[in-house]
Amino acid sequence: MSCQKYRNAFWVFQMKIESYGNRELMHMGKLELHTGEVHIWKLRWRELETFWEWHKPLLEKEEYQKVKHYHFYEDQMRYLTGKIAVRMLLKEYSGVDKIVLRKGKYGKLYWKAPPGQKEITFNLSHSGEWVLTIFACQQAVGIDVQKIGEIPEYMEIAEKFFATEEAAEIREAGNSERFYHYWAAKEAYLKALGIGLNRGMGFFSVRGNRIIENGKVKSGWKLYPILIKDYAAYAAVQEKGR
Repeated sequence: MSCQKYRNAFWVFQMKIESYGNRELMHMGKLELHTGEVHIWKLRWRELETFWEWHKPLLEKEEYQKVKHYHFYEDQMRYLTGKIAVRMLLKEYSGVDKIVLRKGKYGKLYWKAPPGQKEITFNLSHSGEWVLTIFACQQAVGIDVQKIGEIPEYMEIAEKFFATEEAAEIREAGNSERFYHYWAAKEAYLKALGIGLNRGMGFFSVRGNRIIENGKVKSGWKLYPILIKDYAAYAAVQEKGR
């Protein structure tokens, strides 16, 4: 499947961001991921339940066992969708049959390319009916999606964990939607860094599509909003070579 074949392309820095969905996943041929391109897959798991059953053999034994630890069917399907999609897509992008995933210091999954191949970076997130994955070549990426809902203590959480100016904007908005957008944007950046919530969320702030640390714009980073009704979703993308 050539990158030029589908619509929904955007540019961040000198990078082309392509967006794909269920249809492309079910009818894909060979995938091509070139340097300077970022691919985002927006997958609605309820429409792919039979599809995932066919591809369960892609899972490692421990991943398959972990599915059974989830009490609710929806949690099982979100987990299955994320794991199978990542393995399927990495296999197609790389041409490598056996995909071995590893964990970084803080638990971020990564794939180590064989000698002579380009490193393919990826990240995944899920919430509600959506599973999102992101792929790039040799550059840090992160993604997060949050279903927007009522959360009575959102202001308390924002004041405790967010930057002061972010909490002020959320208070002014007077609803939890702004909170979810900040949370998704900030977590996408933390996931791109590979540190999760270990440093908290208050050491940087989000201003539009920029990251601010110590009062300065974080050079080489951009946030990209992903539009899904009733959800907040963002990708964090590092410019190649930074």
